[in-house]
Amino acid sequence: MQQEQDYNMKRLSQTIFLLGIVICFSAFIDNKAPAINRQELTAPSMMPKKPSFALNKQEPLHPLLTEVLLPSKGGLIRGVDFGMTKLQINLLEEACEEAAGDFRSKYSIACSIPEMAAFTDVVYDFQANGQMDMITIDYYLQDAYIAKAIYHDLLKYYSSQFGQKYYTDSDGYVIWEAKRNATDGKPQDLTVYLKKIGRGEDSGVSLQFVKK
Repeated sequence: MQQEQDYNMKRLSQTIFLLGIVICFSAFIDNKAPAINRQELTAPSMMPKKPSFALNKQEPLHPLLTEVLLPSKGGLIRGVDFGMTKLQINLLEEACEEAAGDFRSKYSIACSIPEMAAFTDVVYDFQANGQMDMITIDYYLQDAYIAKAIYHDLLKYYSSQFGQKYYTDSDGYVIWEAKRNATDGKPQDLTVYLKKIGRGEDSGVSLQFVKK
Protein backbone atom coordinates (compact mmCIF):
# COMPACT_ATOMS: atom_id res chain seq x y z
CA MET A 1 0.00 0.00 0.00
CA GLN A 2 2.79 2.40 0.95
CA GLN A 3 4.58 1.54 -2.24
CA GLU A 4 1.51 2.43 -4.32
CA GLN A 5 1.15 5.80 -2.54
CA ASP A 6 4.81 6.61 -3.16
CA TYR A 7 4.34 5.79 -6.89
CA ASN A 8 1.27 8.03 -7.17
CA MET A 9 3.09 10.91 -5.46
CA LYS A 10 6.01 10.51 -7.86
CA ARG A 11 3.65 10.61 -10.89
CA LEU A 12 1.92 13.72 -9.49
CA SER A 13 5.25 15.47 -8.96
CA GLN A 14 6.29 14.71 -12.55
CA THR A 15 2.97 16.01 -13.88
CA ILE A 16 3.27 19.24 -11.89
CA PHE A 17 6.86 19.67 -13.08
CA LEU A 18 5.87 19.22 -16.75
CA LEU A 19 2.91 21.57 -16.34
CA GLY A 20 5.24 24.19 -14.91
CA ILE A 21 7.56 23.89 -17.88
CA VAL A 22 4.64 24.32 -20.31
CA ILE A 23 3.41 27.42 -18.44
CA CYS A 24 6.88 28.99 -18.42
CA PHE A 25 7.38 28.26 -22.12
CA SER A 26 4.02 29.82 -22.96
CA ALA A 27 4.86 32.94 -21.01
CA PHE A 28 8.16 33.19 -22.86
CA ILE A 29 6.40 32.98 -26.24
CA ASP A 30 3.87 35.63 -25.22
CA ASN A 31 6.66 37.99 -24.18
CA LYS A 32 8.31 37.59 -27.59
CA ALA A 33 5.08 38.29 -29.56
CA PRO A 34 4.55 41.98 -30.45
CA ALA A 35 1.89 43.69 -28.41
CA ILE A 36 -1.12 44.85 -30.45
CA ASN A 37 -1.80 48.51 -29.93
CA ARG A 38 -5.26 49.58 -31.10
CA GLN A 39 -4.00 53.11 -31.61
CA GLU A 40 -1.33 51.86 -34.04
CA LEU A 41 -3.94 50.07 -36.14
CA THR A 42 -5.84 53.28 -36.78
CA ALA A 43 -2.92 55.71 -37.06
CA PRO A 44 -1.42 56.51 -40.49
CA SER A 45 1.89 54.88 -41.29
CA MET A 46 3.32 58.22 -42.42
CA MET A 47 2.50 61.88 -42.20
CA PRO A 48 -0.14 63.04 -44.72
CA LYS A 49 1.25 64.86 -47.74
CA LYS A 50 0.08 66.18 -51.09
CA PRO A 51 -0.09 63.60 -53.91
CA SER A 52 2.72 63.67 -56.44
CA PHE A 53 0.27 64.11 -59.33
CA ALA A 54 -2.60 66.45 -60.17
CA LEU A 55 -5.96 64.66 -60.27
CA ASN A 56 -7.46 67.03 -62.83
CA LYS A 57 -4.35 67.68 -64.89
CA GLN A 58 -5.14 68.55 -68.53
CA GLU A 59 -2.99 66.24 -70.61
CA PRO A 60 -1.46 67.82 -73.73
CA LEU A 61 -3.26 67.06 -76.96
CA HIS A 62 -1.78 64.65 -79.45
CA PRO A 63 0.36 66.59 -82.01
CA LEU A 64 -1.98 65.70 -84.88
CA LEU A 65 -4.94 67.10 -82.93
CA THR A 66 -3.14 70.37 -82.25
CA GLU A 67 -2.15 70.75 -85.90
CA VAL A 68 -5.73 70.18 -87.03
CA LEU A 69 -7.73 72.03 -84.36
CA LEU A 70 -5.27 74.93 -83.90
CA PRO A 71 -6.91 75.89 -80.56
CA SER A 72 -4.69 78.97 -80.18
CA LYS A 73 -6.42 80.55 -83.20
CA GLY A 74 -9.82 80.49 -81.51
CA GLY A 75 -13.13 79.89 -83.20
CA LEU A 76 -14.69 76.45 -83.33
CA ILE A 77 -11.54 75.07 -84.97
CA ARG A 78 -8.60 76.72 -86.81
CA GLY A 79 -9.97 80.21 -86.16
CA VAL A 80 -13.09 79.31 -88.18
CA ASP A 81 -16.64 79.66 -86.85
CA PHE A 82 -20.17 78.97 -87.98
CA GLY A 83 -21.65 81.68 -90.20
CA MET A 84 -18.45 82.44 -92.10
CA THR A 85 -18.40 82.49 -95.89
CA LYS A 86 -16.14 80.45 -98.18
CA LEU A 87 -14.02 83.52 -98.87
CA GLN A 88 -13.56 84.27 -95.16
CA ILE A 89 -12.54 80.68 -94.46
CA ASN A 90 -10.21 80.58 -97.45
CA LEU A 91 -8.38 83.66 -96.19
CA LEU A 92 -7.98 82.05 -92.73
CA GLU A 93 -7.03 78.57 -93.92
CA GLU A 94 -3.34 77.76 -94.24
CA ALA A 95 -3.96 74.16 -95.34
CA CYS A 96 -4.09 73.02 -98.93
CA GLU A 97 -7.55 73.26 -100.51
CA GLU A 98 -8.14 69.90 -102.18
CA ALA A 99 -11.63 70.47 -103.54
CA ALA A 100 -14.17 73.26 -103.74
CA GLY A 101 -17.78 73.42 -104.87
CA ASP A 102 -20.79 75.65 -104.47
CA PHE A 103 -21.64 74.28 -101.06
CA ARG A 104 -18.46 72.56 -99.88
CA SER A 105 -14.71 73.15 -99.42
CA LYS A 106 -12.21 70.45 -98.46
CA TYR A 107 -8.73 71.05 -97.03
CA SER A 108 -6.05 68.42 -96.43
CA ILE A 109 -3.57 68.47 -93.54
CA ALA A 110 -0.58 66.11 -93.28
CA CYS A 111 0.93 65.33 -89.89
CA SER A 112 4.29 67.01 -89.37
CA ILE A 113 5.67 63.76 -87.89
CA PRO A 114 6.56 61.71 -91.03
CA GLU A 115 6.73 58.33 -89.28
CA MET A 116 3.09 58.65 -88.25
CA ALA A 117 1.90 58.41 -91.89
CA ALA A 118 -1.27 60.29 -90.98
CA PHE A 119 -3.31 63.01 -92.60
CA THR A 120 -6.65 64.73 -92.09
CA ASP A 121 -9.41 66.10 -94.26
CA VAL A 122 -11.31 69.14 -93.00
CA VAL A 123 -14.57 69.74 -94.87
CA TYR A 124 -16.71 72.88 -94.55
CA ASP A 125 -20.35 72.77 -95.70
CA PHE A 126 -22.35 75.89 -96.54
CA GLN A 127 -26.00 76.81 -96.64
CA ALA A 128 -27.69 78.32 -99.68
CA ASN A 129 -27.06 81.78 -98.18
CA GLY A 130 -23.31 81.11 -98.30
CA GLN A 131 -22.81 80.69 -94.54
CA MET A 132 -20.94 77.69 -93.15
CA ASP A 133 -23.08 75.48 -90.89
CA MET A 134 -21.18 72.15 -90.67
CA ILE A 135 -17.57 71.02 -90.24
CA THR A 136 -16.40 67.43 -90.73
CA ILE A 137 -12.91 66.28 -89.72
CA ASP A 138 -11.71 62.85 -90.82
CA TYR A 139 -8.41 61.48 -89.47
CA TYR A 140 -6.75 58.76 -91.60
CA LEU A 141 -4.16 56.68 -89.73
CA GLN A 142 -2.11 53.54 -90.31
CA ASP A 143 -1.82 52.73 -86.62
CA ALA A 144 -4.82 51.58 -84.58
CA TYR A 145 -3.10 52.61 -81.32
CA ILE A 146 -2.63 56.19 -82.52
CA ALA A 147 -6.26 56.25 -83.65
CA LYS A 148 -7.31 55.11 -80.18
CA ALA A 149 -5.10 57.77 -78.54
CA ILE A 150 -6.52 60.53 -80.75
CA TYR A 151 -10.08 59.36 -80.10
CA HIS A 152 -9.61 59.44 -76.32
CA ASP A 153 -7.84 62.82 -76.51
CA LEU A 154 -10.79 64.25 -78.45
CA LEU A 155 -13.24 62.68 -76.01
CA LYS A 156 -11.46 64.30 -73.05
CA TYR A 157 -10.93 67.59 -74.85
CA TYR A 158 -14.55 68.12 -75.82
CA SER A 159 -15.90 66.70 -72.57
CA SER A 160 -13.99 69.48 -70.82
CA GLN A 161 -15.66 72.02 -73.14
CA PHE A 162 -19.17 70.65 -73.53
CA GLY A 163 -19.53 68.56 -70.36
CA GLN A 164 -19.73 64.87 -69.49
CA LYS A 165 -23.40 64.57 -70.50
CA TYR A 166 -22.83 62.87 -73.84
CA TYR A 167 -24.45 59.72 -75.18
CA THR A 168 -23.66 57.07 -77.79
CA ASP A 169 -26.11 56.35 -80.58
CA SER A 170 -26.81 53.03 -82.35
CA ASP A 171 -24.11 53.77 -84.96
CA GLY A 172 -21.40 54.18 -82.32
CA TYR A 173 -21.14 57.96 -82.43
CA VAL A 174 -20.50 59.81 -79.17
CA ILE A 175 -22.82 62.81 -79.25
CA TRP A 176 -22.89 66.11 -77.38
CA GLU A 177 -25.97 68.34 -77.59
CA ALA A 178 -23.98 71.43 -76.70
CA LYS A 179 -24.11 75.18 -76.29
CA ARG A 180 -21.21 77.59 -76.72
CA ASN A 181 -20.46 81.27 -77.17
CA ALA A 182 -19.62 82.12 -80.77
CA THR A 183 -16.86 84.51 -81.79
CA ASP A 184 -19.30 87.41 -81.59
CA GLY A 185 -20.19 86.43 -78.02
CA LYS A 186 -23.69 85.22 -78.83
CA PRO A 187 -24.85 81.82 -77.48
CA GLN A 188 -24.93 79.11 -80.10
CA ASP A 189 -26.45 75.61 -80.12
CA LEU A 190 -24.64 72.79 -81.89
CA THR A 191 -24.35 69.02 -82.04
CA VAL A 192 -20.94 67.32 -81.94
CA TYR A 193 -20.37 63.78 -83.25
CA LEU A 194 -17.26 61.67 -82.53
CA LYS A 195 -16.45 58.12 -83.63
CA LYS A 196 -13.41 55.83 -83.92
CA ILE A 197 -13.58 53.94 -87.21
CA GLY A 198 -11.67 51.11 -88.90
CA ARG A 199 -8.90 48.83 -87.72
CA GLY A 200 -5.20 48.31 -88.35
CA GLU A 201 -3.88 50.21 -91.36
CA ASP A 202 -7.35 51.55 -92.13
CA SER A 203 -7.91 53.19 -88.76
CA GLY A 204 -9.36 56.61 -88.32
CA VAL A 205 -11.44 59.02 -86.28
CA SER A 206 -14.37 61.10 -87.46
CA LEU A 207 -15.42 64.37 -85.82
CA GLN A 208 -18.30 66.59 -86.90
CA PHE A 209 -19.83 69.88 -85.75
CA VAL A 210 -23.37 70.73 -86.87
CA LYS A 211 -25.02 74.07 -86.22
CA LYS A 212 -28.59 73.79 -84.97
